[in-house]
Amino acid sequence: MVQYNRKQWITFCVFALTNFSIHTSNSVIAPLYPGLASDKGASASEYGLILGLLQLVMVIATPIYGKYINSVGPKRMYVTGIYLVAIYNVFLGFIDHVDGTEAFIGVSLLLQVIAACGVATVPIVTYSVIPREFPDNISGTFACLEIFSGLGLMAGPLLAGILEEVGGFTMPFIVVGCILTTAGTVAVFNFPSSSSSSKTNQIEEGTNKPSMLALVKIPAILLFMFALLTSTFLFGFLWVVFGPKLQAIDMDITSMKVCIVFAINAAAYSFSAPGIGCWSDRISSPVLLTIAGALTTSTTLVYWGLQAMNVLQDTYLLSALSAAVLGAGIACGIVSTFSGTFRTALDSGFPDDLTTTGLVSGLWTAFYCMGCFLGPFLGGVLLDTVGNAWAYFIVAICELLVVCASVIYYCSSRRRHRAVPGRSGYTEIIDVENDNNNNGDEYKTLKPRNDKTKVFYGSTIQADYVQV
Repeated sequence: MVQYNRKQWITFCVFALTNFSIHTSNSVIAPLYPGLASDKGASASEYGLILGLLQLVMVIATPIYGKYINSVGPKRMYVTGIYLVAIYNVFLGFIDHVDGTEAFIGVSLLLQVIAACGVATVPIVTYSVIPREFPDNISGTFACLEIFSGLGLMAGPLLAGILEEVGGFTMPFIVVGCILTTAGTVAVFNFPSSSSSSKTNQIEEGTNKPSMLALVKIPAILLFMFALLTSTFLFGFLWVVFGPKLQAIDMDITSMKVCIVFAINAAAYSFSAPGIGCWSDRISSPVLLTIAGALTTSTTLVYWGLQAMNVLQDTYLLSALSAAVLGAGIACGIVSTFSGTFRTALDSGFPDDLTTTGLVSGLWTAFYCMGCFLGPFLGGVLLDTVGNAWAYFIVAICELLVVCASVIYYCSSRRRHRAVPGRSGYTEIIDVENDNNNNGDEYKTLKPRNDKTKVFYGSTIQADYVQV
């Protein structure tokens, strides 16, 4: 377990409170809005689009925020976003007073766009600051914060049910707005000062110009983005297909039992993420965890497909256990891609500054949101066109493609680089492609930035070294 200093603990608490608040805001609307929208005359497809609009707008907004985070300043962007979501919740609490279907839908769309613009700032700033404030525990810190995201997703519906009984439709959103206002105020006074500076480190000659286009041209990053897309896709896919799966087991199954299985899946993801994150910080390459995660999820999906074809027995207990396994597999895919993308960017010559972390977090969050948006949409299309069993198999094939691509990349990257221990605390990296019987060897001598001497293989970087 990595020991944080006082400043790091304060920073972690700020991010944890905000993550909890934002995800509570995202989930409190789910049990309340569809019923109200139906009463106002909106169809299921219309309010489904409204609820999915937040993720779609975030896909567009996050790369833009990532590009300009250094100019605007992370603290200003972070606090503004939190307060914007707080205002959104207050206005959403009074949307039941809007009369007319068209007016209701129009106001709802506008509020979702406002919410997306605010919510998008939080992951961008958080994931940009983590590598700078927690350089020795990037994946572990990211994964621990996912616990609070999961708690927020579980707290939202609970608050909605309790507070709606007490104060009607408006009360839950007012309370969540107050929670967000508190989180924003805490961030104003405790945001890490060293990450608030908008100064950009001078880019050394020969390094890549930090841009989103240069980032997506790197094959390893495209691989991580594909793995992230398929992992987050499974969240929404599960929402669509798992209900019919459980109903096929028991036509009279209660809503509570269905909710329990979804909660088990979310809990497995949230509570396995910290361990996976710490492991990701210590293994030679995060792509190994990407492979493990894709293998786990693909195996689970094939298992469900065989159950749907009545080849294997299906019970409620087996469904709950397999949902937990799927949650852990998703955690492997998501956590590993975060640290892997950042390491690969630095390994490819991007400067170790706020501009790079902003670009990386913007790209990563955009693909995360895209997967969350496509999951329920394409999941529903697959369910309607090919049925449950083949829907599982098709998504499993996508996960197996991630496995194959990751294995090929990892093996080829290990052939290109061989690390050998140096002397007196130094490390020498040999370029094997130029190693012809020890003639024409190219060496890069690196000195450690701290006392921890790490040697990374494959797609990872020599993160603790500077070239001399």
